[in-house]
Formats: sequence, structure tokens, C-alpha cells
Amino acid sequence: MSVLYVEVAVALPVIGTYYYRVPSELRQKVAVGRQVLVPFGRRRLTGYILEIKQQLPADVEVAIRDIIQVRTEECHFSEPHLPFYRWLSNYYLAPMGEVIRSALPRGTSTSTRRIAGISEAGLVALRKSSLEDEETAVLSLLREHPPMTLKQIRNRLPDCNAGLICRRLERRGLILWEDQLQEPKIKPRYLKMVRTSQDLDVTNLHEQELEAKELEILTLLKAGPRLLKDLKEQVGNGYYWIRKMAERGLLTVGAEEVYRDPMGAIAVESSPPQELSVDQQQALQTVCQALKERSFASFLLHGVTGSGKTEVYLGATAEAMRLGQRSLVLVPEIGLTAQMEGLFRQRFQSKVAILHSGLGSGERRDEWVRVRRGEVDVVVGARSALFAPLDLLGLIVVDEEHDGSYKQERGLHYHGRDAAVMRAKMERAVVIMGSATPALSSFYNALKGKFRLLSLPERIDSRPLPKVTIIDMRHQRQGDLISQPLRQALADTLTHGKQALLLINRRGYANFLLCRTCGHVSHCPNCAVSLTWHRTGEELRCHLCGLAMSVPSSCPQCEGKTLKPFGFGTQRIEAEVKRLLPGARVQRMDRDTTRSKQAHRKLLNDLHRGRTDILVGTQMIAKGHDFPNITLVGVVSGDIALQWPDFRAAENTFQVLTQVAGRAGRGESPGNVLVQTYNPGHYSIEFAKNHDYLGFFNEEMNFRHELGYPPYRRLILFQLAGNVEERTQEAAQLLAAKCQEICGKRSELSRELEMLGPVAAPLGKVKGKHRWQLLLKSKRVVPLLDVGRQLVNWGYGEFKGFGVSLTADVDPISLI
Repeated sequence: MSVLYVEVAVALPVIGTYYYRVPSELRQKVAVGRQVLVPFGRRRLTGYILEIKQQLPADVEVAIRDIIQVRTEECHFSEPHLPFYRWLSNYYLAPMGEVIRSALPRGTSTSTRRIAGISEAGLVALRKSSLEDEETAVLSLLREHPPMTLKQIRNRLPDCNAGLICRRLERRGLILWEDQLQEPKIKPRYLKMVRTSQDLDVTNLHEQELEAKELEILTLLKAGPRLLKDLKEQVGNGYYWIRKMAERGLLTVGAEEVYRDPMGAIAVESSPPQELSVDQQQALQTVCQALKERSFASFLLHGVTGSGKTEVYLGATAEAMRLGQRSLVLVPEIGLTAQMEGLFRQRFQSKVAILHSGLGSGERRDEWVRVRRGEVDVVVGARSALFAPLDLLGLIVVDEEHDGSYKQERGLHYHGRDAAVMRAKMERAVVIMGSATPALSSFYNALKGKFRLLSLPERIDSRPLPKVTIIDMRHQRQGDLISQPLRQALADTLTHGKQALLLINRRGYANFLLCRTCGHVSHCPNCAVSLTWHRTGEELRCHLCGLAMSVPSSCPQCEGKTLKPFGFGTQRIEAEVKRLLPGARVQRMDRDTTRSKQAHRKLLNDLHRGRTDILVGTQMIAKGHDFPNITLVGVVSGDIALQWPDFRAAENTFQVLTQVAGRAGRGESPGNVLVQTYNPGHYSIEFAKNHDYLGFFNEEMNFRHELGYPPYRRLILFQLAGNVEERTQEAAQLLAAKCQEICGKRSELSRELEMLGPVAAPLGKVKGKHRWQLLLKSKRVVPLLDVGRQLVNWGYGEFKGFGVSLTADVDPISLI
């Protein structure tokens, strides 16, 4: 019998995969996508089978060990999805195990956790009392509470350098580590179902043979099986009659897997398919032709706000279904899924699944299973839905493709839009990227012929774009948060029975509390930012790490009583609007008011049904929403994004202003937009006022070309984070020296690559970690990734035990 080998990706931050031999007793169980338990050094780890081979690759020289166990009979992914996973790992310089972990619903796989216990030698050392105080604290904890993870030890002993102490105790044999298997936390839900017996011919039953209750139950079951608990409630004394009918062989009662339904009520009742404009018809025909050819095609759909891009998406999805293909529809934020889900569900009923991180763990698992089993034709979701295990994928839609939320900032640093294009290419699908304000890189690619440009230059029914008025706050009364023109416009809007949006892209009540006696401002001890005052709950909060503390009654530094709030956020604007317009029904939409599961849906439903007059919110209200009764949009501060020290500041400002302006005037009444700003002459604000995307594109691209930023250069941002600032700085300098060494060995790399840094990050401390960074720039991506891969592989080994983590962000959207 020939020997079988499997290629395995382990769930560790290591670049590369590993080969193992398959014992004869496990040969029938191995399959691509299944999870296995494997030896890894002195540890036992879980991993995923990527490939099964009868011969090892020629470059494998290490000793081959046997897999220990096949953990599941379920395949977590199928072979056609592997090329996409490999591309993500290769392009984003990420471990393959990290890619697969990001792709799967959390809690559905077996995992291992490393736990520590005290050894006999450790017990002896404790009795001798010959240890340092921190060592004694760790060993005493493990003696009382074995076993524990390093994270649990740190939580119990926050003032102790637990990582360093544990490494020291391990070297001396005083503690022992082992890998503990953890079964999947999220499992199928089984409920008791009632069905008519398979051999029962209801038509041959005479009514006189049935009691009235039995006849009622059989009538209810004609539409299909019912949950036992529901049927008991629908029929009086139902449990008695169901049990009696089961004994007679009329019914069967048994446990069956029942999906958890995440959808609930539709957020917005969509109208029937509209008659398409000439521009919409041309765009849709072009996309449908590409779908029929069953080959890769990428389209950038540039349409002004209110031009009907969603109808093009719906028409393309309907055509894909007619051709037997499946569709994936991505939106940038969870808040937008409710509306998009409603539109697609109304058009395609139960053939739609929803995938995003806002679902409950069980709901997300069940939706994933529905997709993998081929029970749905359309998946709607946020960024992570990109990994939906759809077979026969024919269409991918990336709505609001410009949005920065498509970039994953933790774990696997992928960009949802770029990855969607690559998945479509690998699966010979069509991808549509739609936006009123395309990312400069996307529009540049369209002009270069990489994407095909489709245009929707006018709103539906030739409705006019809203009039945008710039309010120069330098000429308004000092101290007013809402200027007199905006105040009057709000009052007029309510008088006419219309609705308004107010955008302020900052949470909280005030930016900070200042002591007017000594000038003290409370800062987060974990992050390099001031604490924001939240009036709800009277707390000072850090928006980076989540730290919250009560508002002090006096200054912590001088004990003075003159604490004054400075700046403003959504809470303060909400309070100000209620003060100015006491009869208005005002609601707020930001991260603080949308933490609960159905919060987005409820706020949008209230706005749609006219139960809200004025909605105050952050940029989550600025994009994608379609409410015909909104005729006024007010931007409280158009300058916020311009203040960020980032090369995309102007682009972000233009996009936010244009997008939020597009929420006004989408119905029969024209829209008005008022933008308050202290920089009325800035080109991003001027072009947004005139809805002039091409003008902004040309102006901003001159700036990008001059300074060598994307799309003219490709970037990798290396970020180093550690508890000790000096060690973090040292690690950054070592990384820079290694980069210079690599480039010095090949003259072409020295010519092609530019290194900036290392420097302290603009946000020098986040969540207790000091941060340094190094930026690599190049015109070509191949040498950039080559050097980046070498640095990541070197850094994983070099910084092990250094107390510093290294991450590589390919194509970063922010340098902060």
C-alpha cells in the first residue's frame, strides 16, 4: 500500500505549510478541508488539510511525522476555494492558518489552548520560599487554580510581567505547559419536529375516523413539518393529541437540525422592480453579457448618488440565477446590510443568506452551513462574507467600493474589494464595484483599462442633485455648534413635514474635559489619546481600548472645580438640536446606540416610517441609505477628516461630504445640503460642493504623483507593538537594518524600494502597546512583496521572546 502525505496549515503565526504522513488507520478519513491534530515540535496543534499527495515535494527535507487524529468528518472548505486562500496568504504576507481561521465562522472548529500547571519542582520551590515575589505569585496562583492560560494569569496578576516570569519558571522546570483541546463552541441546534408519517395517505382518511383536534393538526401539517413547541401552542391541549396521533402512526416526532433565523422583519419594504433608465439598461446589458460568457470580467459602476446602482445589482443577480450561477453581495458596514437584505429578500425570497459579524454565533454558523450545502443562491453581507463557501459563483457585487471599512485592520490585513476582484478572477466570475465616489485607485485602474467603466451620470427620473451650501463658520457667532442658517433650515424642514440628517463624525459629548485652573486633561493610561466625555452614564471613555471611568467631580491634578468640556460629538449635537427644536423627534445613530443586535434595524425602520424627524449620526448615516422623505442634510463640521495626518485625508473628506449630501432629495422634493466648515476654500470641500468627482480626481492625483503615494506607488506598512517603548524602538531599528541588508545584496532592490522610518506611529500607544512603524514604497509590487516576505519570516523568529509583535499591512489605507 502506497504512503499518503497531507499538506497541513497549522493555526500559528508561521509562514508556510507542513507535511505529515497519514497512518493506515486514518487513510479513509483524510480529505481536503478537514481538521487534524498534528505534532508540532513539542506541541500538539490543530490544522487544516490543504492537499493529499502520494509523494512529497522534492524540497521537503525535514523528518516527516504522522498526523495524530482527524478531528471532524466535516470539510470546512472545499478544494476550489484553496487557490483563493493561498493567494491571500501570499499577497498579504499572512500565515495560511490565519487565513483559514479568518474565513471560517468563529467557534465552529476544534482549537488548542496552551495551559500552564505547576510541577513537582515548583511545589518544592514554593515550600522553600527561595523565589522572587512575582515568581511566588505565579506559582501560588497555579497551585490554587490549575491549569491556566497565560492570558488568565495576566488577568489575575495585572501588575506582574506574567510572560517574562512564566518563561523564566519554564526554563527552570517549575511550571509545565501543555496543549489542551477545545471542542467547537457552536454546534447545530436540534429541536423536536412533527411530521405526518411517510406511509400515511391523508386522502384515504375519513373525517369520521378523526377527532376535530386531529383533523386540525393534520390540516396544519399539510404545509410542511412544524416545530413541536409551536404546534402545541396552536392547538388546544396539543401535546396530548400529538402524542396520541403518534401512537396511532399518524405522526412522527423526532429531533431535527433547525437553522437559527437571523433575519427578522425586513428593514425597508422595497417597491417592485422599477423601469430602468437608458443608462441603467446599458450597464445591466453589459454585465449580463459578461455573465453569459462565464469568464472573468471586472466593472467599476460609477453612478451619482440616487442613480439606481442597486437596481443594476438586482438585475445582474436575477440574470446570474437564471444562468444557474450564485451571487455574493458585499456592503461595507453591518448597518447597511439591513436595507440591502430587505431588497434582496423581497426580490429573491428564501434564497438569500446573511453573513456578518453582527449575527449571533449560532446564527452565523447556520447561515454558513446553508451556503455550504447549496441551499441559497445569494449571500448578502459585510466584509467577512467574502469567504462564503459558494460554489458556482458567477457574480460578486462590492457596493460602496471606496469605503475604508472593507479593509480588515486586525488579524489578516486584507482589503475586501481587492480580494473580491481576485476571487472573481480565480472562479471566472463577474465583479461589479459600485460607488458615487470611487476610490482613486479604482478609477485610475478603470482609466488604465484594468476595470471596465460603467457610468450612471444622472439620478432616477432625472431628479436634480441636491444644492450644497458652504457655511463659513469664521463668520458665524462664536460658540454656536449649529449656525443660524442650519438652524433655520432644520425648522423649515420640520414645518414642511420632511426629515433631516445631521452628520458629525465624532462620538461622545465632548472631546475632552479641561481643568481651567491648571490645564489638566485626562488621558487614557493605555493609549496616547485624551478621554472623551460621554454624558450618557457620565463617563470618560477611550475610543481605542474601551476604558471607561466616572467623570471626576474635581481635577485629579489640582483638585480644582473648574472642569469644562471642549469640543463636541454626536451626543452634544443631539442635545443641542433638542434644545433648539423641542418639538422634534430626534434620534442618534453611532457605535454607542447600535451595540445591540437589532439596533441598526430599529433606527432605520423608525426613520423610514416617519417616526424620526432628525437623525444625528456619524458616517454610518452617510452612505447607502435611501429615504425619500429626507430633504435636508447638515454637516456640523466638514473639517474633521482633514485634520488627520494621513495622505488620504482629502479623499476621505470629499467622499464623506459627497456621500452624505447624496442622502438628500431622493424623493419628489428637492434636497438641500449645508456644510459648516472653517476651511471653505479647501479643494476637497469645493469639489464636493459642485458634485465634481473628476475635478477632485485630477487635483488629488497631481498631489499623489508628486509625493509618490498610491496609486503611483505600492506600500507595505510594518507595525511593531510592545509593552516597553525602548524594546519596541530597538525592534523597529533592527527591522530597518535587516531591510537595508536585504536590499544591499541586490542592487535592483535598492533602486526600486524606498524605506521611510522607522518612526514612532502617530498614535504612539494603543491598548497599552507602544507602536513604531516602517514604510516601504515601490512602483512594482513583486519586489515589494519579496522583501516584505523576507522581513516577516525573519521577524517572526527574531522577535520571538523579544516582547514585540510584528505585523505587515500590504496596501494600507491609513498610516496612523
